[in-house]
Amino acid sequence: MNRSASVLFVRVAFLSTLSALPAPPVSATGAEAPSATVRIVISFYSIASGPVADDQKAMDSLIATYETEHEVRLQKRVSPYGMEGDFAYCLSLTELSTNDQEDFVARVRAQAKTLEQVHVEENAPCPGRS
Repeated sequence: MNRSASVLFVRVAFLSTLSALPAPPVSATGAEAPSATVRIVISFYSIASGPVADDQKAMDSLIATYETEHEVRLQKRVSPYGMEGDFAYCLSLTELSTNDQEDFVARVRAQAKTLEQVHVEENAPCPGRS
């Protein structure tokens, strides 16, 4: 196969995947429905070779320590996205007071700064497939 035929094949293959994506939710009025947000999204992303396992272990340890210290069980949804094993922890933090939520988020942000491939967002929709 020559180069121009290869490029054309890749373009067609890519465009065909776009048409296979699900349509965004639509409200009764026909407008796109807003996505529900969660208090914090901790994304473990990939740069060509999957998320870093040690990043997940470190964040799991932080969450477990926080749960033990505060005698609470945080509801965590694991949401896969991307094509290289990317995933996110989505936490509403409704189990915590406003002050405790701020404390938890600050701890997560501080931990994330020490990790390789972790991104933290506040009051954001949970990415990926449900």
